[in-house]
Amino acid sequence: IIPSTIRVPLDDVDRFFELASAMFMQIQRIRGSAKSWASNRLTMDDEILLRDSEALARQLYLQLLDLRMLPISFLIDPLRRMVASLSRKMNKKMKLIARGEELRLDKAILEHLTDCFVHMVRNSIDHGLESPEERRSVGKPETGYISIHVTQKGEWLQIVVLDDGRGMDLERIAQKALEKGLVTPDNLRRMTDEEIALLVTTPGFSTADTVTELSGRGVGMDVVRHRVEALGGTVKIESKRGKGTRITLRIPSRLAILDTLIVRHEQYHLAVPMERVARIEGYDPARVHYRENLPFWKFEDTLAPFIPLEWVLNRPGQPFTPPQLVTTLHSEIGLYALGVPQIVGDQRSVVQRLELPLSRIPLFSGITVSPNLEVIPLLDTEYIGRILPASVL
Repeated sequence: IIPSTIRVPLDDVDRFFELASAMFMQIQRIRGSAKSWASNRLTMDDEILLRDSEALARQLYLQLLDLRMLPISFLIDPLRRMVASLSRKMNKKMKLIARGEELRLDKAILEHLTDCFVHMVRNSIDHGLESPEERRSVGKPETGYISIHVTQKGEWLQIVVLDDGRGMDLERIAQKALEKGLVTPDNLRRMTDEEIALLVTTPGFSTADTVTELSGRGVGMDVVRHRVEALGGTVKIESKRGKGTRITLRIPSRLAILDTLIVRHEQYHLAVPMERVARIEGYDPARVHYRENLPFWKFEDTLAPFIPLEWVLNRPGQPFTPPQLVTTLHSEIGLYALGVPQIVGDQRSVVQRLELPLSRIPLFSGITVSPNLEVIPLLDTEYIGRILPASVL
């Protein structure tokens, strides 16, 4: 009997995927060339032909993406072995519980996040879970648990990493942040517990006084947050002293074709994810307000931090050239306004994630390719909204 399925090496699937991606970009290039030939005007038949070709290329691309999807068990099974090994090594009783591991993620995303999950689980083991004696003394079962719960909501996955350990010492985190100059006492007084917990995702932040096999190496939750946000996702941390810590990741289940806004600064083109754009409008100096010498943009009934693009790229905090346009963007911390010299247009394109060593540059989360084959960096708008208002304004 001839089998109804065949086994195909993942490398072969990746090659088909790259060809489909190249075909989609080639159609975009044809569209750009056709417009220039016809003085930026296409006949209705030409437009229909290009639109149908784009739709077919997109369908092929998405079908090949589906072939690259792997169950999350590929990520969790090695973590189970690691927990068992460290349990014996550290004389702690612990178990890893997983739910939703049959749900699937794109192979590239799994590879992108593997180190993140290793770090989060090691963090729970080292910082979170207590020794059997300590757990008995506070009325807890001797065996602690680490739970990884995965649920799917449309094209997004929510992954919760939870432990029932001692929880985070938020006072110590706040004190370390003050010592390192990451926050001011005034800012700290206004921060919620969740915002204080997120300080552990600041690059180089660590409360470990000594370096162990598992912690204190200066690399950790900052990498987790950057990698998740590079995928367009978010990180949320909740912790209660004596009860445990919950880390919630929201990530796309597969790589996608993204609608982007193309902006220009000097000779450079940059892409902004269209889903982050709340409004685009002309620059009006009367709408720029200052609080303690910090610029804010009047957006409806609120004031949003104002950041000129030239500050983002090269001259933070210096006098800036008034931009032509202002793009108000959504971020995890709320709205902020990005001043841009020029908007070139919009573009639907395949986003290619950055690989090492370029992935260490936090300002960019990927690249796109224009119809004329220009490589355009994709701005990490979440990083800009989180870091720049605190550091350069």
